[in-house]
Amino acid sequence: MKYCKFILWTAALLISTTAMIFGQGGAGNHCVVHLDKSFYVNGEVMWYKLYLPETFRGQQPAIKVKLIDKEGDAHFETFLRPGGGRFTHGYYKIPFDFPTGMYHLVFLASENQAERPVLLAESAVPVYNDESRELAAEMTQAPPQATEATESSFSEELQVDISLSGDKISSRDPVSVSVTVRDASGRPLQANLSVAVTDWELVNLGVNPRPTVKTGETIPQKTATRLDTALYAKVKITDEAGTPLQANVLGVFSPKDHQWTYTTSNTAGFSFVELQSFSGVKSIQFLGYEKETESIRAELLGDRLPLFENPLVFNKNIEKYLDLSRRRKKIFQHRSALEFELNPPQTPEPHTPPKPDLVIEVKDYESFDNIATFFREVPKPLRFRLDKDSTYYAEVANPQALSRNFYYSGKPLFIIDGKITRNADFVGRMPTDQIQEIGLFFRRASMREHFNVFGNSGVVVITTSIPDVEIPEDEAEDILPVTGLQAEAPFPVFHPDQLDNNPHLAFFRPQLYWNPVVETDENGQASFSFYQSDDRSTFRIEVVAQSEDGRMGRGVLEYEVK
Repeated sequence: MKYCKFILWTAALLISTTAMIFGQGGAGNHCVVHLDKSFYVNGEVMWYKLYLPETFRGQQPAIKVKLIDKEGDAHFETFLRPGGGRFTHGYYKIPFDFPTGMYHLVFLASENQAERPVLLAESAVPVYNDESRELAAEMTQAPPQATEATESSFSEELQVDISLSGDKISSRDPVSVSVTVRDASGRPLQANLSVAVTDWELVNLGVNPRPTVKTGETIPQKTATRLDTALYAKVKITDEAGTPLQANVLGVFSPKDHQWTYTTSNTAGFSFVELQSFSGVKSIQFLGYEKETESIRAELLGDRLPLFENPLVFNKNIEKYLDLSRRRKKIFQHRSALEFELNPPQTPEPHTPPKPDLVIEVKDYESFDNIATFFREVPKPLRFRLDKDSTYYAEVANPQALSRNFYYSGKPLFIIDGKITRNADFVGRMPTDQIQEIGLFFRRASMREHFNVFGNSGVVVITTSIPDVEIPEDEAEDILPVTGLQAEAPFPVFHPDQLDNNPHLAFFRPQLYWNPVVETDENGQASFSFYQSDDRSTFRIEVVAQSEDGRMGRGVLEYEVK
């Protein structure tokens, strides 16, 4: 019976190794996707590696990864950078409330800032929610089905031989594995590998399972050299009426790192924004140039991709897997733990805000009703005045003015807790008891250095005590979330201390090991190790290899533990 303590007797079966057929043009033109397993359940982690063809050697394109549903909507998005133009890898922690469906993991790049992306590779990925009532009802009504025969074909480009160091493995023992990679003539050669170890009785859903390795698109050399290397966002710019707006100057402000980017939009309103490298998700705000088009609307554009149609398979094997998934979650819930807990390293990106020409500590002054009153009573290089319709407008002093016009023309830029507004009436009416500090940029050199043409009329930086300050809606709509690079996270393998300190707790997992960055030596040899779970089953080791010249191979070893 599964999930009992046991002694494992191993019968190793070394399966002959083959390599993938890459179609016309050979291996050098295709990307290849390797998944750690062929389907997933809510709460699990999807691990993947993208092998890049020989045409990418020396290139560093920004590769966007998305998980999309059949309607083309993205449920996950991140950027990855290839290591030396050879490969890249990542993961996705599937939320517990993720709906059942057939999804597609797609890998994209942008060619010369084009609106339409370049599709590098895609792989269909079934995801099941083990608490889905609709799924259970469909299972009871539909007869068991085998998965469609979608296994990729293989050739003899590389030979990948896998062997275990011992013939007897017990529960929680270390498992040592050796791999040797050779060419078709039997000569050893250097290669980079990705390794997946799974409980094969759990994840094998039929005689023709969905493949974990998928051949991607043909990428010509000329395309590979034209792919954009910077992180990017694609945006549509319109006026207030929704009409596409061609702008010669657009400002893009990132409060996370105090960075400004400048771009344009074409006659269709399309704008391609290059972003400096960052991790995770951050907000950027779009601004129209005051002397061109001040009022704009910015909207993130999705990637225009073909829609994919793949049937989602239901059968008794899936039903069994989902039942065991629910049981494992109850075990971990009882232990107040997560089965797949990710801990990517937190590496805060250093940034230094620009130093204002004058800093005013508002708390050092007596309380005033609002900011406009404060600057009327406390003479500083900023003033607020009421116009005829009782609306405040603001001016920043120009200390270098030689004429009677002592103030800059135009509207100052107000940056309130990282959010930008030109609405002086909104700012002037803010209560001073919520203001901590006000920084003024009024010297022409500092305004130009830090804010370019957007600082021509002065810049006021306000720090408040408000948890999430709100600016006027028409400007808040131009604040958009953008995705950056994914932080690397190690696969959560079982550790000796974890196992030794919990002798009476069971350790089960369908995915025992994943490592996307194993390298062989000059003799074509590599090794790795992992700890056996507390399960009695047939386990499967799958290794995908890529040589320095782009040739591919795949090896599989299954071992039974009784």
